Amino acid sequence: MKVTNKQTRYKKFSKTIHEVADKNEDFLLQNSKDVFDEIVELVNDAIDYAQSYAKRDKDERKKLHAESAMNFYAYNSLMPSSNALLVDLLTGNLPACFRELRFMIEMLAKCYLADSRYAQLTFFEQRLYTLQHTKDGKRIPEIRFVEDFSKEIQDGVTPIELWRSLSEETHARKFVERIVDSVINRDNVPAYSLVIPMVLVKGDLSDVEDLNRYVVSFRGILNKALTQG
Repeated sequence: MKVTNKQTRYKKFSKTIHEVADKNEDFLLQNSKDVFDEIVELVNDAIDYAQSYAKRDKDERKKLHAESAMNFYAYNSLMPSSNALLVDLLTGNLPACFRELRFMIEMLAKCYLADSRYAQLTFFEQRLYTLQHTKDGKRIPEIRFVEDFSKEIQDGVTPIELWRSLSEETHARKFVERIVDSVINRDNVPAYSLVIPMVLVKGDLSDVEDLNRYVVSFRGILNKALTQG
């Protein structure tokens, strides 16, 4: 029977999302618990960092909200993006996970450098604008910020190495390679290449493990930046 009521149709779709997410959570806990745990811990990292700001006195919080690019990062990038990463994983949208991580490390690099280089400026947006533009107003390439950030934050995997890997993941070439590799070598058409949301299967675990490796690297970089920042 064809559904004609929009509200009913939307409820049915939200129910489908819930059912798929529930199945994927069970699948990940049984087959790749590490990646699920790592992303949940990344969400917790974001909460802990935001709470560390919230515990300051009122005047200091007001000052940080106005001036600190890292405070802006904690609330407006790290918090929503880490939660989005978990939602993307549970709906089987692995390419979106890679893109979310790339955004997070790029924003981390910029906010970290903006605060360390332009502490004299009293508005975080002004710090970020000054960082990203030359004196004549031209935009500086994104890679420059991650390269500079890497010189200050050294970890097992440097920020620039992780950023380059995640940048590759956003390109059409890498997307096609992953699908072809999965079909040829694992006899599996990846869930994310069909429709979203989609239930993950064991043939997707290679991509899931790559995601886990990226998240582990990012958390190490993030925690070091938060410690030094």
